[in-house]
Amino acid sequence: MEGLQADTLKLLQDTAVGASRAIDKLAVITPPSEPKHVYLTINPKGEFQRFEAVAAPRSHKLVTLEQVAAFVTAKGDSKATVVWYDRDGITVVVDDATRRDTAHLTLSFTPQIKTLLRLEKDEPKMNLIAFRRLLRVDLAGTTVDRVLLNWLGSVKFTDSRVTSASLKQGEGNLGKTIEQAAVSQAGEVPEMVKLKLRVFDDPSLTETWPIDCAVEIDLDNQQFQLLPYPLQLHDAIENEVGAIGKALLETIKCPVFRGKP
Repeated sequence: MEGLQADTLKLLQDTAVGASRAIDKLAVITPPSEPKHVYLTINPKGEFQRFEAVAAPRSHKLVTLEQVAAFVTAKGDSKATVVWYDRDGITVVVDDATRRDTAHLTLSFTPQIKTLLRLEKDEPKMNLIAFRRLLRVDLAGTTVDRVLLNWLGSVKFTDSRVTSASLKQGEGNLGKTIEQAAVSQAGEVPEMVKLKLRVFDDPSLTETWPIDCAVEIDLDNQQFQLLPYPLQLHDAIENEVGAIGKALLETIKCPVFRGKP
């Protein structure tokens, strides 16, 4: 037992005494002076062996797409390494035979994409103040032009008795006698707003994708809706995921697959 510290020797002696009372029992202890991965076994005869636990699998967390390529390259672009990617992230399996050590990059949607997904799902109606905030704050930096914002800047709702039975964007006819309208000094309300925005918040993914949204007005309640057209969000997200897969194939020399390991 040469080289063991006093506290470890005391623990061994006490454990050996306890083990001697239990036939065919093996005691396992972690010496206080050793690292946590080192442990000793003591049989009823008081004989001990020192062991080191197998290293736990590594699960690295990456931050950007560029670090995925750097990590794989650091591993020598081994053929044993496999990369999987999908909407929710990228996983590098260092050795596909054991599948123990991995590195993962989580892909999170930008706040603007999250906002549009909510609008697509819930179809909320907003008053003028909330609608302007949606365009100016929640979707900041995504509008292609200011046509809709300029129109909202001077919009007024009117309610007058007329005989017209016409129906236009921003106008409705009730009983052909009471006409409601939303009018603005900026002209007619745009039926559509064009957006361009990033999909994921990874700072290395800067490409933007177009998303067209319909502008709807509830004249009775003086409320507005912004509704992404069908498949617009789906296509933008899929285009970005496809671009990620292409970038991986171009920068690393190991198998790359769409999906999950």
